[in-house]
Amino acid sequence: MTTARSLQTTLSQQVLSLGLAALVTTGALAGVLGLAASDQAALMARQAASAPQAIAAVLVLPTA
Repeated sequence: MTTARSLQTTLSQQVLSLGLAALVTTGALAGVLGLAASDQAALMARQAASAPQAIAAVLVLPTA
């Protein structure tokens, strides 16, 4: 049978658990933000690469 005393944790265990949870949360957020930043960088690079072609298409009009 489980007693109330066996379910209690010490303050140091609680602090350790809280610290570990904070580290895991920080790591997960950093990973998500890192993916978002790399996706944004890829989008910007694609737009920058297509910009000269778009400008050339507007400036060089085909003659009929």
